[in-house]
Amino acid sequence: MAAKRRPMFRPLRFLSLLLLALLAPVIAHAQERVRLSYLFSDGNIPGTLAAFEQLLNERPELRGLVELNLLAESTFDDVKAAEIEKSDVLVFDTMNEQMLARFNTEQKTDLLKDVLNGGNVLGVGESLIGQDVYKGQGVEFDGQARAYWQHSGPQNQLALMKLALTRAGIRGLSLPPPQTSLDFGYYYPDGKTGRVFATWDEFDVWRTANGKKHPGAAQVAVSFFKATYYSGDTALLNALITSIERQGADAIPVFGYPGAVSFDLLLKDKDGKPRADVALGANFQFTDAQASKLMEKIDIPTINLISLYGRSEKDWRESPTGLSLFEGTFNLAVPELAGTIAPIVVGTKEKVFDKTTGLTSVITSPVVSRVDTAVARALRYAELRRKPNAEKKIALIYYNYPPGKANIGASYLNVAESLSNILQRLKAEGYDVGSAPLDADSILADISTKARNVMGAAPGELQEMIATGGAERVSVPDYQKWLDAYPPSLRDKILKDWGRPEDSNLMVVREGGQASFVIPGVRYGNILLTPQPSRAWGEDADKLFHAKDLAPHHQYVAAYAWLRNGYKADAVVHIGTHGTLEWLDGKDAGLSEEDAPDALIADLPDAYIYNVDVVGEGLVARRRGMATLIDHMVPPFKESGLTEDLARLSESMNNHSQNETKNPELAAAFGKEVRDQSVTLGIAKDLGLAPDAEWSDEDLHRIENYLIDLKAQTIPYGLHAFGRTPEPDAVDSTVKAIVAVDRSALPDARNVMASDMEQRILASGERELDSLVKVLGGRFVPAGMGGEPIRNPDAYATGANFYGIDPDKVPKPAAWDMGAKLAEQMLQDALKKNGKYPEKVSFVIWGDETMRHEGVMESQIFYLLGTKPVWNERGKVVDVEVIPRAQLGRPRVDIVIASAAEGMFNNVTVLMDKAVQRVKGIDEADNLVRKHYLATKRALIAKGYKEDDADRMAGVRIFDEPPGSFNLNTSGIAAASGTWDSEAGMANEYIRKMGHGYGNGFWGESMEDAFRLSLSDVDTVVHSSSTTLYGALDNDDMFMYMGGLATAIRSISGNDPETLITNTRDPGKPEMTSVDKFIGQEFRTRYVNPTWIRGMQKEGYAGAGAMREFVEYMWGWDATVDSAIDDAMWQQTFETYVEDKQNLGMKQFFEEKSPFAFQDITARMIETIRKDHWNADQATRTRLLEEYINSINEHGVSCTEVSCGNGRLLEYVMNEAAKANIPAPALANARAALEQAMGKSIETAADELRAFAQRNDAREEATQAASRADVAAARAANTETPQPQQPSQQTSEPQQVPAEKPPEPVAEAAPEQFEGMVMTEETRTTPPKLEQASATLKPVQLSGWELAWPAIAAIALILGWRWRDVVRRA
Repeated sequence: MAAKRRPMFRPLRFLSLLLLALLAPVIAHAQERVRLSYLFSDGNIPGTLAAFEQLLNERPELRGLVELNLLAESTFDDVKAAEIEKSDVLVFDTMNEQMLARFNTEQKTDLLKDVLNGGNVLGVGESLIGQDVYKGQGVEFDGQARAYWQHSGPQNQLALMKLALTRAGIRGLSLPPPQTSLDFGYYYPDGKTGRVFATWDEFDVWRTANGKKHPGAAQVAVSFFKATYYSGDTALLNALITSIERQGADAIPVFGYPGAVSFDLLLKDKDGKPRADVALGANFQFTDAQASKLMEKIDIPTINLISLYGRSEKDWRESPTGLSLFEGTFNLAVPELAGTIAPIVVGTKEKVFDKTTGLTSVITSPVVSRVDTAVARALRYAELRRKPNAEKKIALIYYNYPPGKANIGASYLNVAESLSNILQRLKAEGYDVGSAPLDADSILADISTKARNVMGAAPGELQEMIATGGAERVSVPDYQKWLDAYPPSLRDKILKDWGRPEDSNLMVVREGGQASFVIPGVRYGNILLTPQPSRAWGEDADKLFHAKDLAPHHQYVAAYAWLRNGYKADAVVHIGTHGTLEWLDGKDAGLSEEDAPDALIADLPDAYIYNVDVVGEGLVARRRGMATLIDHMVPPFKESGLTEDLARLSESMNNHSQNETKNPELAAAFGKEVRDQSVTLGIAKDLGLAPDAEWSDEDLHRIENYLIDLKAQTIPYGLHAFGRTPEPDAVDSTVKAIVAVDRSALPDARNVMASDMEQRILASGERELDSLVKVLGGRFVPAGMGGEPIRNPDAYATGANFYGIDPDKVPKPAAWDMGAKLAEQMLQDALKKNGKYPEKVSFVIWGDETMRHEGVMESQIFYLLGTKPVWNERGKVVDVEVIPRAQLGRPRVDIVIASAAEGMFNNVTVLMDKAVQRVKGIDEADNLVRKHYLATKRALIAKGYKEDDADRMAGVRIFDEPPGSFNLNTSGIAAASGTWDSEAGMANEYIRKMGHGYGNGFWGESMEDAFRLSLSDVDTVVHSSSTTLYGALDNDDMFMYMGGLATAIRSISGNDPETLITNTRDPGKPEMTSVDKFIGQEFRTRYVNPTWIRGMQKEGYAGAGAMREFVEYMWGWDATVDSAIDDAMWQQTFETYVEDKQNLGMKQFFEEKSPFAFQDITARMIETIRKDHWNADQATRTRLLEEYINSINEHGVSCTEVSCGNGRLLEYVMNEAAKANIPAPALANARAALEQAMGKSIETAADELRAFAQRNDAREEATQAASRADVAAARAANTETPQPQQPSQQTSEPQQVPAEKPPEPVAEAAPEQFEGMVMTEETRTTPPKLEQASATLKPVQLSGWELAWPAIAAIALILGWRWRDVVRRA
């Protein structure tokens, strides 16, 4: 009987199981889906997604029941408002209140109110407005939830999610107590979420047990913020650790904030010694100058790791700027305060699609190639720490550019003595420096004969140098292997610009049919002395005028490749300010391996000896050349005194003054004598006094006051040598100069004690050498302030890795006060002189100068526009406001900025553009900005531009080279004076290079037409000078930018602009100074002044080089602003250096120390006469020809741009010398020497150059004529055509364009430690499947009965069938 019933029982069991299976989803779906949402920052996404995945693994029945929404920076545009508003629970990080406000504004909603209408809001994090405001809206601040959030980490993130779901009604979720996070600790990945350790012993035991510690391996610390681990965003961190392991070292990952404190707590052993050899630092974005002191205790170099905000690897690689405005400050300027080095981008933000949630999020992703490079660089520094000094190979790289026997040098640095001091110190430290003499004269003899650059126009000179021995050869096949190893984009650019390596003629020797690149060098044991290769713009005249950019040439690339692969250098040391590596093309900052500076230096440790007064350019070396800076002192300072001629003038002036009351007739006679002497000496020109007019007593007293100023001028005395301590009298005079200055008007004014300054100076020389030894020993170089010591005494003691000022605080309020006063002086001077205000003023902004004056010139720009900076309570400039016309009381003066330092101070660039855009939209009758904007717009439309494009371009007032390009060639063209007879080429080259717009939606796009039209109205050009050290005639930069600008304006408009200097060299007596006066003052107190000359004579070869440079730069001014240099200045220079009128022993000095410097000086003087820039008398001409010919015959040829590179000059010399009856044998010998060096006849060289000049001048003049015609047409149209109705009033932010976008001004975020920062995602795209995935997750609202009835019906049907079978059988 039982057996018969069994078949019936089995179907019932089956039916029961089927019923349960069918009802299970009914039970589950009877509870509605839960919407859990988070509003927080991107960094929290990875950990939250990991917690969600873990939750579903623990409770698989919740899969499909819980819907997760994340509102963060990267998901902002993808989140559907309707879904997040219906959240059952919203976890709200109150630090992101700005994101909440933005969401509410854009969605026209009140998110908190909507969620609280049926759901819960859990408040976590800290908010500036406090909890009470949110509590009043219904937000719950649960202590446990806040603890989970505060301590974060994998377990706490999961627990917070469970707590939130419990609030939503899901039961059975355990809530463990919050796991306390560590503020400081160690970390290591373990294949899961990673492990953290509170103590070194715990960490060391674990890594030993797990095979992560290897005896003898380099120890590499990796520092990061605790949030990296606790938020779960560890992909980049783990990649760094993996790379360290793969490259054979041990990783010591540490976390904490501030970064320097974490080092102090975690990386010192019980004896105070460092546990690591080197560090990779990713947690120095919030630091200050005090951090360097802690870092000095740990004493390990720390490479600055950069992780980008809101940008992908593709975006970064394609960006010419590299880093955004925010990243430049946050990831460069701030970490530099702590002494970090070699900044490198290792992480980007990449969008990923999460299959579990269907959400698109952003994670920090490693840039694998850069991670490996960062680790390789770190290991190179670690090797310096571990390798015996005697085994290290060090390359000391000095500068010989442009090439020439007299041109080995650096800015205000005696290179030969510096090399001597370095080699002697290295010898004392146990380095192998060989057995050769280490005195400066012996070293100079070696490098000037065996190891210098030779221009392509002098193949004979190259053979001569090779014959002396010492030069290395790199065969083309070997070089080709190294070239092929570079990224294809860089390699292809080198080949495009310079052709095939085997066809190169620059520093190439061909022997036995095989071409090889020559790498000049002299070895002192394991130490190599070698010149940095020439940049070589002048090697090809066509490139000089027309190439927009230029890759490093083959020999340049070969030299750096050989240092790594052939010589196998352990480190390089660049000697002095400055070289060219850091100025090669590439991104502005945040370079990739495709950028030439980064590719060439690769992983080599780079120590860079740099002038403490050149902070802006030094930071370029630090950021683009991967350099550890070691700043050096500037020369001592002295009072100039007066030359004999000026002393006689002063005596005449005294005679006039003494007789003014007692004998007016005699006084008048002396007054005429003063006038005549002043005219002859050029003093009248300096002060703008008419030479033929009757001078008033006021005019005469201006002469008197000027002479007093000249006598008391502080001038540099000689040069500095790295490691040198000045003589006692030089220390005293320098201290006197520093203490005497009134700094009360400076932003950070302070009193200076003489005794303190003396100690700082005396400590500097030894400290410089100490710091170099530290770099080469793989140790830490302390950070310090840079600057010229008279203005910033805290720049001493030197030997520091200097940093710059905070760009967010430029201009400072004190700088605004000074700038506004100087701008007003400029306006009043123009009104007095011309009867009207200037129409448009063009400014040249340098990063170096802004570092010095902290925003004085930028303040002048704001003031002329009728605007004013707005500072917040922390002194940061956050906006610009327009001054009402009634308050202003004058027209708004238009401006053009040509060179803006936008790479270093791009925040200020954005603010200046904002000021322009606001002002140009103001409809005032005398608004010159608006007047010129409308005129330019009409001209561009007439030229064929679309109205919208014309409108935007017409509003641009800031121009410069494109980002990452530093190729302006005004100085090179001026030096190559045989290549041109018309200045049109120089002007056009300036416009082509500088004609890239910044602002009004542009960031570096080419707009030459708009630039020309902008310059056509300029009547005044302004440069700044804020240093006692540098002037106008000791560098080529000032005439290159200011003179090049003046040349361009003259070329376009036909008029010479007035040229002025914003002169704050003496901060207690700032003034607007004419270029005539500024240059005249410098000329008379330095270059023809016995005090300056004697100081340079003490420096020997280096001092002669400074004299040679001054003459070259004087020519640069004459070629660009010829009114600045007159015949009297050339004549006085001739009388001082050639005739030795002041009996300073110049002939003997040059013969003994640098005969080639004298040869170069005479060559440039003859060329100035040939070019009709100096109308010298016949006696002067003959004397110069004799001296030049005799120098060649006695010493050989100095091949430079003005000699071997200028066949036209040499032809002129031969012809004029014959006319002057210089003996034929002397001429023949000189000709033979020159032609031997050049490898061709003088006439052939002259004909080639003349043909180029004729051809090039013709096309450049055609361009110039077309440009002038455009300007003339525009002026005519604007005269005849009434102004159109006012266009759209653009008074807000610049528009954005699809091309490279300008950095955006950054608003301020709430928490104190994140001042001024809001992370923004720059590009947002929705993955194609996101909408589909979201739609799949959309819950359907069905009742339990609606879900159950199909199952009940199915069971009834089955039971019916079974019952029928039973009945039939019965």
